[in-house]
Amino acid sequence: MDSAETDNGLIRRILAVLQQAEVPYMLTGSLASSMHGEPRSTHDIDLVIDPTRDSLAKLLEGFPAEAYYVSRDAAFEAFEVRSFFNVIDFESGWKVDFFIRKDRRGGKKSGIISAMRWQLMYYKRIFNKHL
Repeated sequence: MDSAETDNGLIRRILAVLQQAEVPYMLTGSLASSMHGEPRSTHDIDLVIDPTRDSLAKLLEGFPAEAYYVSRDAAFEAFEVRSFFNVIDFESGWKVDFFIRKDRRGGKKSGIISAMRWQLMYYKRIFNKHL
């Protein structure tokens, strides 16, 4: 199995689990950059997610222990402090980083536009460092 088949298959599995758990998500990192014409390969997948406590529990159920490494404790801690946790796919060896979307405007969620602005600011910072 080549790398493209591996990451495409893994992305499809991850997105199916996210959709089944009804967790809003946004692809970021090297895969998002590659889709926008700046190819990079880091052998991981970065996603910003916006789960509820219940949908996070459903999401974690979608990663069986025989196929994935994930710490439930780390995931719920990340949820509480608005940080990140990761899942490792045993088949491919790829790591998936799930970044819990931070609350904005005094604790109120400001929608997907805010997340997209955050992503744009992140990429501007990264690209400006390399110019």
